Amino acid sequence: MDAATKAAILSRYESHVARFERAAEDRRRRGFDADGGRDDRGPWLPQRPGAESFTPSEKAVLTLIARGFTDSEIGNLVGISPNTVKAHVRHVLAKLNARNRAHAVALAVEYEVLKPPYSLRLRGYERRVGIGGPEKQDEGS
Repeated sequence: MDAATKAAILSRYESHVARFERAAEDRRRRGFDADGGRDDRGPWLPQRPGAESFTPSEKAVLTLIARGFTDSEIGNLVGISPNTVKAHVRHVLAKLNARNRAHAVALAVEYEVLKPPYSLRLRGYERRVGIGGPEKQDEGS
């Protein structure tokens, strides 16, 4: 290897080290710890949302998503349009920083926003949403 090649490699190495140091300093300035994490969950995840950060409609939609209902089915059950359901889904995904509906349900269970067996109140009746769809419970239970 000649001197020019060694000098080029060394120059690239030094520029990479300088770029790394700038990035590390920027992360420290923004409050990340030495391991790169914040709140031991990593810099890419937001703080855990609590159940109080969701509206009742968003919780209802999230509960029905957990049971596998489509937007139109959720709209019919809750009494809102499918477009409103889509808006609630977008808000839920954003609050949980989820990539899709399944990820949102998994995160909601992990963060204890949802707790099985996914029951909710719809139109004044207590309903337990099961695999086959909603069923009205007996008045005595």
